[in-house]
Parts: sequence; C-alpha cells; structure tokens
Amino acid sequence: MSKNHLKRHFANKRWNLLRKIEKFVTRSLPGKHALQHCVPLGWFLKNAGLVSTTKEAKKMLQFNNVQIDKKQVKEVKCPVGFMDVVSVNDKSYRCTFDQKGKVSFIDIDAKEAGLKICKIINKTKNKKGKTQLNFIDGRNLMIEKEDYKAGDSLVLELPSQKIVKHLPFKEGAIVLLTSGKNAGKIGKMEKILDHHIWYKDAEGNQLSTSKKYGFVVGLEKPEIKVQ
Repeated sequence: MSKNHLKRHFANKRWNLLRKIEKFVTRSLPGKHALQHCVPLGWFLKNAGLVSTTKEAKKMLQFNNVQIDKKQVKEVKCPVGFMDVVSVNDKSYRCTFDQKGKVSFIDIDAKEAGLKICKIINKTKNKKGKTQLNFIDGRNLMIEKEDYKAGDSLVLELPSQKIVKHLPFKEGAIVLLTSGKNAGKIGKMEKILDHHIWYKDAEGNQLSTSKKYGFVVGLEKPEIKVQ
C-alpha cells in the first residue's frame, strides 16, 4: 500500500466515509494536525460537492483561490483539521466535529471566516526570554503579557493572528469535546479536578471526561459557529 493512500477499511472512523465504494482513500500529508483530527483537502472538496474526482480537485487548486486560514494552498493532500477555515472563492467552511464525533464542515459567513479559536497546548521561552504560545494546530504566537495558560483558548483574527478574545479554561466555560466517547458534544464545565472535568451537556446530563479533551469555545456561549 502506498504511503500516499489508506485503505478505506482502515481509515479513521471519524471520517464520514463510504468504505465500500473504492479500495483506497488519499492520506493527508504529515502536518499540524493529528491524523485522526484532519482530512486531506482533496477529500473535503469532493465531500462538499465542489469536485467529483481527485483530478478535478487538483485542477481547482491550480486555477482557483482555495485558502486554509486565509493562506492559499495548492496541494490536494494538505491536511484540513479541527477549527481550520477553508475558503473557496466566495464560500467559506469551518472544520469541526458533529454531535457523533465525526469530522464535519459547516458553512460560515465572511465575518466568521476571519476568526479562529485556537487552544494553547504549552508556553515556551525563546533565547531572548520572550514568551511564545504554542497552539494545538501547530501555530505559534509571541506575546508580551503573561495572562494566558496552557488549556486556555484564544479567538484569533486571520491571517494577522491578532488576539480578539481570551477564553480561559475554567469552571463555567463552554467546551466542545474533541475526543473520547462523547467527542463532538458541547457542554458547560462545572468542575475541574486533576486530569478530569465534569460538564453538563445540552440535555442536562452531568458527565465527566479527560481534561485534555475539553476545548473552550466560549464563556457564556460559543464565540463562533462550531456546529
């Protein structure tokens, strides 16, 4: 089996994928997202009904303005992952998880296409002693203030990376779960203890999950459209 492809039968279960149509599916290039949290750009273009074949996808990327997070891309295997914004000419889509935990794409307007929520995974210091925030999608950002902690989310303006809003990882925040048996669910965090969080879902059920699965998307409500 080519390293450029996956057998559909073994492709990640979080893909909305018809597994018996063809034998193989394109594999995403290694990049900023974990393999289980992203899909190849060409797969998205076909799944969205914008093209029918990989050949058509390559042609679209060559002759049309296709962007991920406001940066033009031309590689059909480029990974598109959680919270990424894909813009094709005058239409934009956000990559997210549906309520069954599967990778999905939602239509968003021009204003939303200029915003992205990014989760801080750690903080580092450069040689000059300045603080750098490292995000879950592979991007980095130098900051002057020390107000942010690992686990917090920031609403960023695209492509400038200007910080629009700080979303602390704290009790009362609204989280979207990125993994686990309740992946794709949205709830309000009620308690944080060691490596676990307790949250209340939309039906009022109180559930718990690993702390690392909680992705803050808002304080009172989601700051952007996420499902």
